[in-house]
This record gives sequence, structure tokens and C-alpha cells, in this order.
Amino acid sequence: MDKPAIKKKILDFTIDGVEKFLSDHPGLEFYAFAYDCTASEAEIRLCFNTEAEFQKTLLQYHNGKYAHRYQSAEGIRELRYNTGDWEYAVFDSLDVMTREEVDKTYDELNAISYNAYRDYVENLQVTFCECLLDFTSSETYKNIPKTADFAVFCFDHDEHPTDSDERLERVRGLYVPGS
Repeated sequence: MDKPAIKKKILDFTIDGVEKFLSDHPGLEFYAFAYDCTASEAEIRLCFNTEAEFQKTLLQYHNGKYAHRYQSAEGIRELRYNTGDWEYAVFDSLDVMTREEVDKTYDELNAISYNAYRDYVENLQVTFCECLLDFTSSETYKNIPKTADFAVFCFDHDEHPTDSDERLERVRGLYVPGS
């Protein structure tokens, strides 16, 4: 994995995608931006949501079959940060590596051990977190219309959100943006 090249590719993609999205959606204010990732596939999806769209979704869920799940603060928080329910989920996506590169890496590392492959996937997810933190230092990020409680996060689609949150906080504590 050529980490500097991958990081540049991701940061350029994020800046270009967010700038285009903001240009196409003027007047919106966002409460969150996310990298919705599938690290095992080397894929990143960009996502935004607004408070107005969240309130529409919450009302829909409050009136739905599973309304009981969205009465508690925890249930509401889970819905608020579930990009699958966002209005602007996956407004752009990037395959960081080709399908052939992903398959080759999987085969090579699995030949060593499954743990070698899992370590690779975790390292790639850490790289995604570093790119998100680099993005937060950009002019494009500064130009995002944000609510006071605006949040960014980077999660892997194949893991529990708590694991993703803990990873981002761990990376945030160790990483110097731009390095």
C-alpha cells in the first residue's frame, strides 16, 4: 500500500466531492459529515445530513412500525448518525484501489494468515481516519455551513459504530494532520 499516494487520492476526492456538493446544494446547513467506508473493499462514500432532513426521518420513524426503538435518547442518536437514513448519503464514492488490487491483497495476506489481512484492513481504516482529519484542516471544510454541534466521523460499514468512534478518537489523539 502506497500510503502517501492513497492519502492524496482520498483527500483530493473529498475536497472535490464536497465542493461540488456544496455548489449544487446552496443554502443548506449540516450537522454531520461522514466517511461511510467498507475498508475490506477499499471504498469510501461521502455523506452529509441536515437537521431538517433528520427531523423528517425521525418523524417518519416515530410513526412507523418500530416507533418504540426511537423513543430513547440512544435510539434517536443511533438514527441521527446512521448514514443509511440520511438524505444526502453517498453523494459520491471512491474505490481507493481497483477490484484486482483488492483481490490480490486479500489473496496474498490470507496466504500468510487471516490476522495479517485483518491488520491490513484496520490499517486502511486508520488511513481513512487520518484523511478525514486532514480534510478538517482544509479550506473546503471551513466553508461547510455547519450547525454548532457539527460532527465528523469515519466508520466501517462492517463494524459496530462504537468501534469506529473509538478508532477515530484514538487516531485523533495520535495523528498530526498533514503528516
